[in-house]
Amino acid sequence: MSSDAAVRAGRKEWVGLAVLALACVVYAMDLTVLHLALPSLSEDLQPTSAQLLWIADIYGFMVAGMLMRKRERSHPPASRAQVACDLLGNQR
Repeated sequence: MSSDAAVRAGRKEWVGLAVLALACVVYAMDLTVLHLALPSLSEDLQPTSAQLLWIADIYGFMVAGMLMRKRERSHPPASRAQVACDLLGNQR
């Protein structure tokens, strides 16, 4: 048997991929709904082009911020030294 033999993904890897893909599909659907609602929002609110761009872009920023906050809650740093090491990219 060769050491270059291809390793096949098991059930665990496929389930993980399915969970990640589902999250991406939900996020894409949310963005689609937002973009479909933009003409109605523009008609009702009469925003400037900069304000309309802000409405379209803020959703992605909010999702990214929530994901970062979720990471902090699930993996709290041990101390200020750990936070400093994380920021500097050093290993303890």
